[in-house]
Formats: sequence, structure tokens, C-alpha cells
Amino acid sequence: MGYVANKNGKQLDFTSSRDPLGVITQGSLVEGVDMKLDPERSVEDIKAGKFVVVEGFKNEFFSMITDLKLAATNPDILLYPPHDGDQLLHSVLNGASTYVTVALRPMLMLEKGEIVEDEACPV
Repeated sequence: MGYVANKNGKQLDFTSSRDPLGVITQGSLVEGVDMKLDPERSVEDIKAGKFVVVEGFKNEFFSMITDLKLAATNPDILLYPPHDGDQLLHSVLNGASTYVTVALRPMLMLEKGEIVEDEACPV
């Protein structure tokens, strides 16, 4: 469980209500990392500039959402998208053939379970 102490010295739990957004697929600390958005998530709920936490095995990375990209396994899907009324085809394509990639920029790193009283470490 991770805690961050605010300026008043009170510990704030930042891990209790996390709900996964997706899976990290590639990237680097310098150029940023890409996350494949979970198909159950709406791209309209993801906002550039919002901070998220990327959970590693040993560390947590506080990262900023910098970009969103629509991608497809077959480029023809993007050339000939299904009509709005075809909900069955939309649900079949969503997550498997079409997906959203979220670009993240890691900003701060915190060891899991560490209590921070002064500063977190820059990445």
C-alpha cells in the first residue's frame, strides 16, 4: 500500500481505489510509454494532461497522459468504418481489431510501500 504525506503531515492513501485503464505495451522513460486502453473503457473518458499511476513490480510511476491514438490491426477498417447503427459490428471490432493507444510521460517514481515526506524521485 502506498502513501504520500501532504504538507500537513497527513498520510494520503493513493492506491485504494485504483481501477486499471489498460496495459503498457512499449516505450521508454525518455520517450514515454504506450498503453493499450482496456476495451471496456471509453476513449471519451481519457483526458490529455491527466495524471495516472503506472504500477510496476517494484515501483510506481506517476505519469501524465500526453496523447491518444486510434489504431487498427487492419488499415481497411479505418478506411471503411461500420455505420453508427451497426452496434454488433462496433462491439466485435472494439478492442480486437480497433483499439486506442494512450501515450504516457513518466514524471515521478515512488517505490511501492514507500512513505514520502519530502519529495518523490524524478524519473
